[in-house]
Amino acid sequence: MRGGSRLPARGRQWLADPGHAAGSGAVPGHHREHADLLSQTIRTLGGEPAKPQAQYRFPVETLDSEQDVLTFAAGLERGAVSAYAGAIPLFANSDLAGAAASILADEAMHWAVLRHSLGLDPVPGAFFS
Repeated sequence: MRGGSRLPARGRQWLADPGHAAGSGAVPGHHREHADLLSQTIRTLGGEPAKPQAQYRFPVETLDSEQDVLTFAAGLERGAVSAYAGAIPLFANSDLAGAAASILADEAMHWAVLRHSLGLDPVPGAFFS
């Protein structure tokens, strides 16, 4: 995250610790790899990837507990799954669709791990909606 509000140190620790119940130590690295893959694919197709925002705003003042942080992170992952699921059918290029589908699968795994760490069913249904 650049500029703006930052996740409290304890929240960053929970999300980065591979020994934590969320098991998400690799997640930040995955997200960097996703951005790199999409940027590379867009450039290969002759486009120019969007620049990251200069500042991101997260509701850090409401993230007081481990559950708050994990619930917030799970919501972000669910949002990513929803965004990719909605975008993939719109892609005419199979390389771009393939890259996005691969990322969607990884985001769904992140969401499932976070749901499990919150005591929720990690895969609540046979279909995503």
